[in-house]
Amino acid sequence: MAPTNMTQIQEVADPKKEKDSEALSESAKSTRMPAAERKKLLISQAVDTFSIRGFHATSMEDVAIAAGVTKPVIYQHFRSKRHLYVAILRHVGLEMKEVLSRGTSEAEGGKMRLYAGMEAYFRYAYENATAYELLFGSGGRRDPEFRDLVAEIEQDLAAHVTSTIDVDLDPEHREMAAVSIMGIAEAVMRLYFSKYPPSVLNEEERPPFVGSSAEIWSKRAADLAWAGLRAIHRD
Repeated sequence: MAPTNMTQIQEVADPKKEKDSEALSESAKSTRMPAAERKKLLISQAVDTFSIRGFHATSMEDVAIAAGVTKPVIYQHFRSKRHLYVAILRHVGLEMKEVLSRGTSEAEGGKMRLYAGMEAYFRYAYENATAYELLFGSGGRRDPEFRDLVAEIEQDLAAHVTSTIDVDLDPEHREMAAVSIMGIAEAVMRLYFSKYPPSVLNEEERPPFVGSSAEIWSKRAADLAWAGLRAIHRD
């Protein structure tokens, strides 16, 4: 999931059959990796597991097996499955915000910031489709345990987009424009994935973003959003 590559955690052949002493040994070995780095790695590897089975059908044992560690190692960092899932959603939201921020930081002028931001959004979704779907898919929004958190993350992303809009508008109107731009990006990205399902190609077979159909679609979405921004004005 995460763009940054990290050292893999020590694998366990069969966690279900490990003795207590072996579990403790595994836990000790895992401490060799810095805690923050190990936590990020566990989050990254848990994304695929939850995306396949969903939150309710996935157990901490499933996550441990996928990560190649014992359950005690998971519980060193996450006190419950819900705690882990919340950490995943927040991690993906923060990654997206950082990607958008980097993408727009060096762009000059409102138009260039809009196109750079849309490209950054599409690139992240294209290269991290599983993480993107976990955050923006219907599951998180429908589940009463997580829909408020997802809404909070969406508002945070919209606030960033609001800060990049270079149009003379009052704050409420500017916020409405930002939410509309986010809506365009998400709707077009969903249409793209319906026509080019991420599951069809694995990471090795997937073409690079630059020159891909996803890059073309990002420019089309930006064209649409820019046309709308050019038309709006103070009431």
